[in-house]
Amino acid sequence: MADQVTTDQQLLQKEKNVKNELDTIRTKRRIILGIMYGLISAVGYSIVPLMLYIIPEQGPYGNLAAPINATFYVTVQEIMATFVIFIFYKPKNFINFLKLLRHKETWLIVLYGFLGGPVAMVFFQLSVLLTINHQGGTDGTVPGLLLNLNVILAAIGSAIFFRARQSKYTWTALAISTCLILGMSIHFAIEEGLAWSSIGGMCLALVTAGFYAMEALGMSHLMSSSKIKFTNHETVSIKTSSSAILMLLLGTPIAAVFSHQSFLDGYKIFANFQYYDYALIVLAGGIIMGSSRMLYYACLSMSGPTYTTSTQLLMFFWTPIFQYIFIAVNVPNKISEPTWYYWVYVIPIVFCTFIISSNEFLVHASKVGWKRGFHELFGKIPKQNTK
Repeated sequence: MADQVTTDQQLLQKEKNVKNELDTIRTKRRIILGIMYGLISAVGYSIVPLMLYIIPEQGPYGNLAAPINATFYVTVQEIMATFVIFIFYKPKNFINFLKLLRHKETWLIVLYGFLGGPVAMVFFQLSVLLTINHQGGTDGTVPGLLLNLNVILAAIGSAIFFRARQSKYTWTALAISTCLILGMSIHFAIEEGLAWSSIGGMCLALVTAGFYAMEALGMSHLMSSSKIKFTNHETVSIKTSSSAILMLLLGTPIAAVFSHQSFLDGYKIFANFQYYDYALIVLAGGIIMGSSRMLYYACLSMSGPTYTTSTQLLMFFWTPIFQYIFIAVNVPNKISEPTWYYWVYVIPIVFCTFIISSNEFLVHASKVGWKRGFHELFGKIPKQNTK
């Protein structure tokens, strides 16, 4: 009788262990799927800014590089992204998502979205205006590179505030990526002959990176640990629609002020929609942005802020690839090819991105073996025996 009881207990314990193993595998597979969404979103985020090169420079809509034109482009992106999400998630569901604004916690989504959207954009524009090259012109290359430091900031924030644990593979890859980004920024600063006064612009770029990291950390917390536990559908819908409204009301007018125009002149930029070629490209950019953002927030919900921001390092690879494509098809605006030393920095960064993205598999395989680890995480999950 005692032997029978012992045997039953062993079977129950074995069944419990199997269940825990299957739950762990399902969790890891969910994280890996989220990372795949993030890597795909990086493709869309890479091409959208470059689409302005398709618009002829000599047009009636003014300088495409001017803050007001760039802000208008971002504003329309937010509006079109809202429209895409509205259709994809169905109008009834979208409206129900917005009804969540009656909860105080929901306004944190608006706040994080505002900091990681319009506010970050204004800070970035200021950082570009304060970064002066040897010819006396502004240069956005170094500020753009420094924005990618939001990856290490998100990882540190996750460890401090959420006690998230990262493997030695992730921390090593993050440390190498950070050094490479800083090295590339310094290299470009020397090559472009940036003035010492540009340090202020670089500091603002770091502040902007902090806003992006804060958005990722805050949204991830609201989706996983808050009282309401928002879904990624609810979060991206509220964030995008509120950002679109704020950009529509304040975006282009503030950009007009930066360009030494009146506040109301910012709304005149919408007259550019009369030029169909300009309008179609801007609208297409918004559709791609909306689709990419849905994938990004799915990644944030499934994989957490560190993995999500790390996937965006792949933009270092896709951006020059699209530049080469645009050069090959002879887009109206001149695009400079990436320098040889750009790839010296980027190839290791892409490798580090691969290591971070493969972290769940690497950690699991180191425990159970490479063949079994690959089968469990990428093959068919065995059904639990309930008998």
